[in-house]
Amino acid sequence: MLRLILSAVAAFFISNIGNTAYYAITADWNRLSFTREEPLIGLFVAHHVLYAALVAGLYPRFRRSGSALESLAFGLVTGTLVFVPNALVVRGAWEVPVNLAFLSNTAFALFIGVLVGVAVALIQGGGAADRASA
Repeated sequence: MLRLILSAVAAFFISNIGNTAYYAITADWNRLSFTREEPLIGLFVAHHVLYAALVAGLYPRFRRSGSALESLAFGLVTGTLVFVPNALVVRGAWEVPVNLAFLSNTAFALFIGVLVGVAVALIQGGGAADRASA
């Protein structure tokens, strides 16, 4: 249980700090006519808490070998599932372009997903021996 909690905390901080830094740097690029002047920080925190809990909770159910490649793939899949569907809905519902910013945001979300996946795997352990001792 401790590994689950620690991996969720690590996932939260990696996701939160990484996204905050990225979107602070690219704020002008991502600004749209309907962007809030003051973002609702609580909703961002809730997103990162839910993402961290989801990734940390799902990892033990999907790991097989605990290899580095498996943790990279897990992070890539969870990053894709968290970011891409929402990004597509936003672009389908509003006049938000599919452009270089969209591609950059998607690539960064997948990068963060990989970092989170690797961190969760390292903290929770990977192989059958780790699962037997946990």
